[in-house]
Amino acid sequence: MNKVLGLKNFLVKLFKITIIRSFSFLYSRSLPLPERVLIVSPHPDDETIGCAGLIQKLISEGKDVHVVMLTGGEGAYDASLIDLAALVAKRRELTGNAAKIAGPALDKFVFFDWGDGKLREALANESRQKELLAVINGISPAAIFVPHITEGRPDEDHVCAAKTVLKVVKEHGLPINVFFYCVWLWQLLPFGKIGSLNWTRSYVLSMTKRQQKIKKEAVDAYVKPLTSFGKPYSGVLPRALIYAGKRRKELYFEAGDAEFGQAGAEQKK
Repeated sequence: MNKVLGLKNFLVKLFKITIIRSFSFLYSRSLPLPERVLIVSPHPDDETIGCAGLIQKLISEGKDVHVVMLTGGEGAYDASLIDLAALVAKRRELTGNAAKIAGPALDKFVFFDWGDGKLREALANESRQKELLAVINGISPAAIFVPHITEGRPDEDHVCAAKTVLKVVKEHGLPINVFFYCVWLWQLLPFGKIGSLNWTRSYVLSMTKRQQKIKKEAVDAYVKPLTSFGKPYSGVLPRALIYAGKRRKELYFEAGDAEFGQAGAEQKK
């Protein structure tokens, strides 16, 4: 019975992914490729699942790609199952493995320790915002990519990462375009809200077959290695999420006034 329910749930998610992709075929434009990019990744694997195609495209055209990793990914499991310091170290190793496959070079990464599951605190923590601002100013990107602002509840990491980036860019008047990439959106977005996404600001990046193959290998570098208790170090991610992440087209949305407004509203709370 559990297998039947699992298959049914997977098929429903695949149907939703198909609908989202159908909207993107109708409305989305080709993603522009800025000269210098900063990808903000809440956890080790988000940058690859959401952006490995983009990373490859940028590098192939000689553009500059940087990644800031906000947490060590220690929230994947409870401390009763695995030593959390060892988990962070292993996930850092997996980041290096994925970077060797799809890029960028590991010296293009900056690693923060903001706490997996605790990014809500960054919205009210000026020192963390200054830490992010220092990285942004040091890199001077033309665009920042961060997970979609709808990926979870208001207090969850991907949403808070997006709001923190928007807040820093807005407060400091930075001339930087902010784009959202998709990791959990395929899994979490309700059917009824697909049409309400800002499709007029949506973009698609198409990979070659070779680039898609490389992305699949990079994703697998994160999700296939197993702990001593038989579970992936990255946590048990939904099959539909991995399926969507390995498709040939990546979906992006450019942040507009509405999204910057959400970050401003959060600041007033």
